[in-house]
Amino acid sequence: MKRCRPADGSYPSMLGTVAVRVIDCEITIATATGRRTGLYRLIPQDPPAPHAALHFVRDVHPGSGR
Repeated sequence: MKRCRPADGSYPSMLGTVAVRVIDCEITIATATGRRTGLYRLIPQDPPAPHAALHFVRDVHPGSGR
């Protein structure tokens, strides 16, 4: 069964027998010493709505996903 990639850029996968969604994102943090940007791969259990990836990133790291 072929699954289509959602418009949010995430994609479904399997981790053993668990359905997961792979979300590649860029997160920038600002501290007193400056800003730092990093690339991260988040792998939550498959959320109920494929378009939820951006909301998931915002929940995990407030201030990101802008």
